[in-house]
Amino acid sequence: PGFQRRSYWRGPVWPVMNWLFWWGLRQQGEERRAEELRQANLQLLLEPTSRFAEYLEPYTGEPLGSMDQSWTAAVALDWLLCDALGRKRAYLLALLHEDAQLVR
Repeated sequence: PGFQRRSYWRGPVWPVMNWLFWWGLRQQGEERRAEELRQANLQLLLEPTSRFAEYLEPYTGEPLGSMDQSWTAAVALDWLLCDALGRKRAYLLALLHEDAQLVR
């Protein structure tokens, strides 16, 4: 019992669980905290050594458990899609603003 940084559910970072926390934070209007969690996880997953590990050592980011986990890859894709959709949304809003300026 207690925190153990390499012991399955007692300390490692689980991207799939963090995705659930991220989703819950967004549902509760905690956008800033959700974005911080998303960014921190993406930083870990963008490391060349991460290999979409099942879970990661919380201090070093060392990949642990099974490598090339589909659920880890799925949450990474979902988080990256947020970036793509955010850019598209910003672009569309800029276009709308530009159109509104033309109407005036």
